[in-house]
Amino acid sequence: MNDNFLRVSLDNFKFNAGILGFIYCMQENDCKFGQEDDCDYFYEGQYLYINKNLLNKDISNMYLNALIEKYKETSIVTKFINTNFDNIEEKLLSIFDGFTQRKTIAKELEYLKKEDVKNLFLSYKTGKEEKRDIAKKIKNVLENDKELLNNIFVTDIAYIKLSIIFKNFAFLVFGQGVFNVNTSEAFDKQYYNFAIQPLINYLKEDKKKKVSKCCLQCGAEIAEGNKMTFIRDSVVDMDKKTSYFWNKKADTYICYLCNFIYSFMPLGFIDLDRFLLFVNENNDIDTLVRINNSVVFKSEEKNTYAYAYNQIFDKVLENKLKEISNIQIITKTKDDRYSIEVLPKDKLKIIDNVKDKLKIISNKIIEIVYK
Repeated sequence: MNDNFLRVSLDNFKFNAGILGFIYCMQENDCKFGQEDDCDYFYEGQYLYINKNLLNKDISNMYLNALIEKYKETSIVTKFINTNFDNIEEKLLSIFDGFTQRKTIAKELEYLKKEDVKNLFLSYKTGKEEKRDIAKKIKNVLENDKELLNNIFVTDIAYIKLSIIFKNFAFLVFGQGVFNVNTSEAFDKQYYNFAIQPLINYLKEDKKKKVSKCCLQCGAEIAEGNKMTFIRDSVVDMDKKTSYFWNKKADTYICYLCNFIYSFMPLGFIDLDRFLLFVNENNDIDTLVRINNSVVFKSEEKNTYAYAYNQIFDKVLENKLKEISNIQIITKTKDDRYSIEVLPKDKLKIIDNVKDKLKIISNKIIEIVYK
C-alpha cells in the first residue's frame, strides 16, 4: 500500500453510514474498485482506502447523481410526473398541493428566472383553471426540461430526506425561512466548498503547523476542523451554549477527512419512503455492504418496516454468524431521534439453529405489534 491512499475505519453507526454512502456513490458513478495504484477506492476488513487522486475528479457531481438515484423512486416529483392527470380522481389532486406551494421550489424557479413556471406552480392550488389542466402543464414543463427536473428532484430530496440527517450542511443552510437551494451548479459548488476543498487543503497542510484541536472522530491532532454540529442529533451546538459550558474550549471538531466521510451519510441509508433505515455491523465492510444491499424497498408493501426486517434476517442467516457480532437496526424520521434496535449475537445463533424450520415462513411477512 503506497502513501497515495487515505484510510478510514469502521466506527459508530453514523460514520459507518458515511463509509457505506461513499461506496454507494462510487458504485453509482462507475469508479474503479481494486487494489491497483490507479484504482479509486477499495475496502478490506474494517478499512476503506481512498485514492487521493479521486479528489481531482468531479465528486460533487457524482454526489448529486447518486442522491437523485438513491431517492428519486420515493420522491413526490416522481409520483407527480408518473400520474395520469386525465384519469386521476378530483379529490386526489390535492395530494400535490403542498409540493407545488413549497417556498424552496418557488425560490429556485425565481433564481432560474422562470417566473412563468413559478406562477404555474403557485396557481395549482389557488388558480382559476382546473387543477388537472395546470398539473398537465407543469408535468409537460418538467418532462421537457431535464435540467429543471433534476433541480426540482434535488430540491425535494434536500427538503425531505437530507434535512432528516443534516442541518447547515453545504446547500442545507437556512435563509429567510427556507433552505438555500438553487441550481445543481450551485449545489456542486456548495458541496465542493464544504467537503472537498477543505480536505484537499488539509492534506497539503504543513504538518509542523501548530495544532490546537483534536478530531472528535479519529483523534488526529488538527490545526482546524469543521464543527460536528451539522449532523443532527450528534453533539451539543456550541454556538447555543454560553462560555461557561464550554469554558471557551470547544471539543466537537472533526478533521476534514472525517468530515468528508460523514458528508456521505445520506447515501448510506436505505430509503423506505416514510423513514430511513441503516443496518450497522462493525466486523467488516464487506458484510456491512451485503446486509444493507439486501433490503429492497417495495412501494406495494403495506408494512415496509416488517418487510425490511425480514430481508435483514434472511441476509444475516446467509452469512457466517460466528463472524458477526451484534447487529444494529437504525431508523430515522424527520421528527424523531434515531431509533436503534439491537439483534444480539446469542439470539442470532438461536435463529441460526432453527433456520430450516423458519424456511416454511421465510416468504411471509411477520408484523410486530408493540403495545
